[in-house]
Amino acid sequence: TVETLRDFIRDQPELNTLIGKKETEDAGLATSIEDAIDDWNNTPPFTTVTADNFPFKSLLKIGATIFVLRSAGIMMSRNHLTYSDGGISIEKDEKTQLYQSWLGRFEPEWELKKSGFKMAKNLENCWGGI
Repeated sequence: TVETLRDFIRDQPELNTLIGKKETEDAGLATSIEDAIDDWNNTPPFTTVTADNFPFKSLLKIGATIFVLRSAGIMMSRNHLTYSDGGISIEKDEKTQLYQSWLGRFEPEWELKKSGFKMAKNLENCWGGI
């Protein structure tokens, strides 16, 4: 659910001390969950799982987080601004590298577990168990 994903990524106003609000709206989190499920379903062997019957919720959180980070990273890149005056430089929205670092951790885990689960399930369906 959106609430579960929000808890996982710790996107709460009281925890976001710099902005004092949620970074991602509920609709954006819901879309990220849908995108992760769509990615899962469109990776062979093709499936038709939903949020309700997703094989394991912990992996869905990781997949959805990938899509949240991608979206936020794109927005931050677009809104990045460096301002310099009197020898002092300030950068607005310069978290792109940090978000890319998290993507670099989550994407391999998502892909490895997704393909491993689907391969095992495919063998199980073919041979009646492994």
